[in-house]
Amino acid sequence: EVDNQKDFLCLKETVYPKLCRKENPFDKRNVFDIFQNIMHLHELSEHNVRITQIGGMTNRNFKVTYSNESYVLRVPGNGTEGMIVRENEEYNSRLAYQLKITPEIFCLDVQSGVKLVRYIEGAETLNNVTIQYVSHMEKVIASLRILHTSGVRFNNDFNVFKEIQVYEELLSQAKGWMYEGYSELRSSIFTL
Repeated sequence: EVDNQKDFLCLKETVYPKLCRKENPFDKRNVFDIFQNIMHLHELSEHNVRITQIGGMTNRNFKVTYSNESYVLRVPGNGTEGMIVRENEEYNSRLAYQLKITPEIFCLDVQSGVKLVRYIEGAETLNNVTIQYVSHMEKVIASLRILHTSGVRFNNDFNVFKEIQVYEELLSQAKGWMYEGYSELRSSIFTL
């Protein structure tokens, strides 16, 4: 129920944009234009490019097929600019590619967050359900093991406890709230 200014602003600035995103998950022409600009193919026609949305947890990811080659085009989701330092992502992604634990990178624009990588046939985009599969967790662990034993040094450190605090602050700034039972779960996590 919206019966005051505070509720109206929450509806307008938080709920409505989320609904719009769900109702209109992607503008095919916009995705095509981004791909065309990255590839510098000005003669490219929408008729010889196939674009399929393939999911993602915080971003919108698309399989783009052109001239018998397939790519993944990532368009950052709303608010991701507050979660990720794109310069670190770009540097770290290139190191990870050298270790063969991430696909070939054609573009990672640190200003927009748009990323284009080679599509891996048979790969599955992780989400809140698929990340729980034991076989997927084993693959994630194997990749992390390669990284952690490689001697490669990323541009930044990842501290899960600090990241949780960053996300909590972003949520607070957006006037959002955590799910029921979060406080109890948080206490358990921070005792690890």
